[in-house]
Amino acid sequence: MREHITFGFVGIGLIGGSVAKALRRVYPSCKIIVYNRSAEPRVMAINDGTANIAVPQVNETFNECDYIFLCTPVEKNVEYLKILKDIIKDDCIITDVGSVKGNIHKAVEELGLEKNFIGGHPMAGSEKTSYTYANDRLVENAYYAITPTDAVSKERVEEFTEMGMWMLAAFIILLDICLFMYDRLLVPMTVLYANKLRPRLRFLIR
Repeated sequence: MREHITFGFVGIGLIGGSVAKALRRVYPSCKIIVYNRSAEPRVMAINDGTANIAVPQVNETFNECDYIFLCTPVEKNVEYLKILKDIIKDDCIITDVGSVKGNIHKAVEELGLEKNFIGGHPMAGSEKTSYTYANDRLVENAYYAITPTDAVSKERVEEFTEMGMWMLAAFIILLDICLFMYDRLLVPMTVLYANKLRPRLRFLIR
């Protein structure tokens, strides 16, 4: 991982907040910029030291980001892609944390952002939601599926994989399959794993 790196987060609920906290824990010198629609999580992220900058809207502040995580509901992520298209620097990588991949990859193609997008799906969760319950260990030991486009450089895919394996302590699964098949077959299985099986396995191995 590069010595100086800037991460952006659009949405800091349970998953976005947890990934941001994990990055802060294992890479304390990184810069983290966050946006969230409601103000309270933004204030919390600044006060607890997770975020360096919190903004009330997605704007030019995100121009310096090396990676941007889209962590809002799936349909909203597409809307933010359209905004970010004219903001990000040329080598920025945008990723998401949504379980459904077909729609966002279609939007990426339509917007000409193929070289800037690595789809992501951390298979982690909790019965509780919001930044209040985010923690820096939520994705630890979880499977983390990634679906990079063919236009993303091999070096950036490797860097993202390293970040997931060594910084987030997640098991990275590089998927090169039909996105329709992913949405129809793998998503129900991973939701079951994240919400039902993984918490029980964690309890059993404690």
